Amino acid sequence: KAYTFVAYYADEACKTPVQWPIQEQEEDVYLYAKYITGKWTVLDSSSDVRQMINQSGSSSARFYLACDLDCSTLTVSPMAKFACELQGNGFKIKGLTVNRANNDTKKTSIFGQITETAIINNVTFEDLTFKCNFNQNPDMQDYYYLFNSLSASAKIENVTISGSMLMYNYDRDDVLLTNV
Repeated sequence: KAYTFVAYYADEACKTPVQWPIQEQEEDVYLYAKYITGKWTVLDSSSDVRQMINQSGSSSARFYLACDLDCSTLTVSPMAKFACELQGNGFKIKGLTVNRANNDTKKTSIFGQITETAIINNVTFEDLTFKCNFNQNPDMQDYYYLFNSLSASAKIENVTISGSMLMYNYDRDDVLLTNV
């Protein structure tokens, strides 16, 4: 059976992550290593969130959110599809920006097509921004905030999402839609 290392913790319940470096003390210091069953990619930085987005189309990819993540400096492209598993463990991904390129002419959204293999569980996406840029009048039927399609077999439980959808017309310098 495969196991994945998550992190070191200062308590046996694995709730308090170890703060490095550990200060020298007179008493023994105990560290607790947390492992989870299976092969996972542990998300503990914004670059890990980018990796998840890049691999989101793989039904065999599994992601384990290990802490709250500030992604306010991260801008990514929309996903074509979300077929993987994301276990959020009650943590949040905050400040992520998804930017749709002007030359993208197909239906678009943040998560794309959420497939039958998708699992999204126990996570908050806070201040999630979806920017759509275009030069000409858009076909509003091609723009969706969260997903283009959702399989009835997908498992989405205890997920909270807040944010904005911004549509920019480069020819007019104005915002057409905001605060979805």
